Formats: sequence, C-alpha cells, structure tokens
Amino acid sequence: MKITDRESDVIRLLGQGMTNKQIGLQLGISHYTVRDHISSMLKKLNMNSRVELAILVLRSETYRPSEAEGAEPT
Repeated sequence: MKITDRESDVIRLLGQGMTNKQIGLQLGISHYTVRDHISSMLKKLNMNSRVELAILVLRSETYRPSEAEGAEPT
C-alpha cells in the first residue's frame, strides 16, 4: 500500500521529534487524526512503533534535518 501525502507530512514531523498534539497543530488536524495516520503507516510498513517510523525518516535520503531547519548543509 502507498503512503498518502498527509501521512507523509505526519511522518516528516514525527521524524523531527514532534508529539501527536504538535503535529496536529502544525497541520491543522486533530491529534486523534495524527494518531490514526501513524497507526495506518505502522500497518502499511509492518512496523510496531512510532520510533521505528522516526528512524525510517531519519535514514531516508529525502529527509535532511539541516535543510528542514534552514541550516547550512554539512
């Protein structure tokens, strides 16, 4: 199954260490909806925890924390 654009937004913010409430505020959605998106991604990716999702983001070539925060790449 494919990850939706909204799930991608959620996982990107999750990788930045945000809580469900913080993600919800950032995206303008309920923290319950964030929880549902995370649960959906866990099932789709056959993972057991949000930590695994965060690790996936951090290992991804498409996510670079220094760029996301506006810092100079190292």
